[in-house]
Amino acid sequence: KEDFIPRWDADNMWIWGKCFNDVLVKKGVISDDNVSIVRESGAVKWVEVENLDDRKLIFKINKAE
Repeated sequence: KEDFIPRWDADNMWIWGKCFNDVLVKKGVISDDNVSIVRESGAVKWVEVENLDDRKLIFKINKAE
């Protein structure tokens, strides 16, 4: 709808990061998702889209320095 206003909090999206890390472990991409492997997790940035059909989750993976 043209008058759609999102009513959720960005920090409520933390569960997607948790699930993503768990899938990386399950699929063997990483050996574990503890802090020795995954040093940062859960940052959420909300970006508005013109059409709700264009919604997507983007996960950025960077090698720790």
